[in-house]
Amino acid sequence: MEGHKSETEANDEYKLAEMGYRQDLKRDWSMLHNFGVSFSIISVITGLTTLFQYGLNTGGPGVMSVGWIIVSFF
Repeated sequence: MEGHKSETEANDEYKLAEMGYRQDLKRDWSMLHNFGVSFSIISVITGLTTLFQYGLNTGGPGVMSVGWIIVSFF
């Protein structure tokens, strides 16, 4: 599928050419790229929910709120 372009991609490339630009963004992701991004998103969501419960049990909402503010500066 290296040389195959959809109608939308061809139209986008044509509009960019009209404005004097050429398309530099490649729109192809391999299965490994797709898996990596999906895995990263799922890992962050799972980690947040697990750590959120831990923070509520050990420090409570006040400590968590102040903690987020302090950590965000570092």
